[in-house]
Amino acid sequence: MIKINLSIVIASYNGHHIIQKLLKSVLLNEYIPKEIIIVCFKDQYNKYIFNCKKYNKKINIKILKSNIKNQITQRQIGLNKSTMDYVLQLDDDIIIGKNTLKLIYNELIKNHYKIIFSANLKTVDGNIADLRWRKIYNKYRLFRYLLFFLNSFKKVKPYSIISSGKPIPGLNSQIISYEWLNSSLCFHKSALKDYEFFQNNGKAFYEDVYTSHIFYKKGYKLKKIINADIYHPKTQKMDLLIFYKSIINQYKIVLKFKKNILLFLFDIIFFILIFVVKR
Repeated sequence: MIKINLSIVIASYNGHHIIQKLLKSVLLNEYIPKEIIIVCFKDQYNKYIFNCKKYNKKINIKILKSNIKNQITQRQIGLNKSTMDYVLQLDDDIIIGKNTLKLIYNELIKNHYKIIFSANLKTVDGNIADLRWRKIYNKYRLFRYLLFFLNSFKKVKPYSIISSGKPIPGLNSQIISYEWLNSSLCFHKSALKDYEFFQNNGKAFYEDVYTSHIFYKKGYKLKKIINADIYHPKTQKMDLLIFYKSIINQYKIVLKFKKNILLFLFDIIFFILIFVVKR
């Protein structure tokens, strides 16, 4: 194993039972970080200590307490306590591919100024995380017209944020540039001065979109490391309830980045109708 100048920062709540999968996947890599920082809610601290202790001989694991049960607050604590030159932030249910940390680190040390990277997010069965969106977009012409309208009749680009405030994932493999990245952001620690935390309570829908787009607006280049795979459990298909919970955060994106409020309202109406029809 080669220990690298990298901090992995993990904000976790009720993840003490799954965090071992992430730690095991780290140990399957040739390159391992010099420190892993896990920030948990204070009431769960002992559970994390117990479930992580057997990995401490091979990995330097720091478990920190947060008095506030909030993913973004916990992430901020971890990032501020990181001591390495490079940082990789992850959710607690991620599994890291066997060669991923080496690929990430090599990119970081070559291009560590004004570039924000992310790993390539896949589901545990190896499919790209954007697969459902991509299939719908390519199958239904009416859906493509709808997005075209919600983008002020402008071409819809992969990994952009359209005029209604909706983040568009990878619609195809021909991606020239990124305006946002998924939550596995990795960067030189100097970028923390420009890191803006999303103000949110509960599940942080669109946190990754908000944070990475802030970097984009501040002149950073965003880049996904395509062959650096990380794996996420299959997520529940977005239903009306999940969509409702995401609306407030989409509205925050509309306000922050001066998107079109009228198109945002149309966005809500159209997608509610889509969910109703699907039922």
